[in-house]
Amino acid sequence: MKYAIVDIGSNTVRLNLYLVDEENIIKPLLDKKRVAGLSSYVNDGQMTRKGSDKLVRITKSYLDICRSFEIDEVHMFATAALRNATNSKQVIDCVENQIGHKIEVLTGEDRPGCN
Repeated sequence: MKYAIVDIGSNTVRLNLYLVDEENIIKPLLDKKRVAGLSSYVNDGQMTRKGSDKLVRITKSYLDICRSFEIDEVHMFATAALRNATNSKQVIDCVENQIGHKIEVLTGEDRPGCN
């Protein structure tokens, strides 16, 4: 099976594609990173429309890449820039509606290495 992970961070949005073969060996297919600077689109605690529009453009292009690689499962998650915005739910809902895909917002405790 082929898997995609989209990591929406404060400064970058990463796309990693993997093939997991019949023996459960994971083979990287693609590692792509775009500087988004989402944290710079937070004013007075809220993500601006320009920030959400930028996120839509990037994630749509990543989903196009996933289709071209015939990815079976795409997992998108967001960290601090969206988690900390006071309008996080509205931004996530808007982006999800435009791209047709669910985005999971991780809590600080969800991050690896955090206790």
